Amino acid sequence: MDAIEERLWTLTTVLFVVVVAQAVLLVMGLVGSRVARRKQKFLDLWRQNRLAELIDISRATLSKEPNNTDALLYGAKALRTNGHLKDARLWFERALQSEPALRRIIEGELDFIRKKESESQQGR
Repeated sequence: MDAIEERLWTLTTVLFVVVVAQAVLLVMGLVGSRVARRKQKFLDLWRQNRLAELIDISRATLSKEPNNTDALLYGAKALRTNGHLKDARLWFERALQSEPALRRIIEGELDFIRKKESESQQGR
């Protein structure tokens, strides 16, 4: 291989790497955009107090992505607000396993639910 062929080979390799990198960035941008839209949908439903719809969308999301933290957290909050304490507790526990960095927030939610469940059992 002479010097010109080597340079052409090097340029072709560099060009290929650049094209692949741009394609990866494009795909990442599209996926990130989809995730951001879904997260915004959860937030909008929560703010609009459309809890039944929020629970349904959370369940649908979790059927495809069992560890989706946003679906677990927003769904759990909606379940808790609707009085489905056991399901909310289970979803918060799953969120804690999925996202240990949120331990402090999730533990607060779990403490609240356990207190409500205890009060409910004492009232029987």
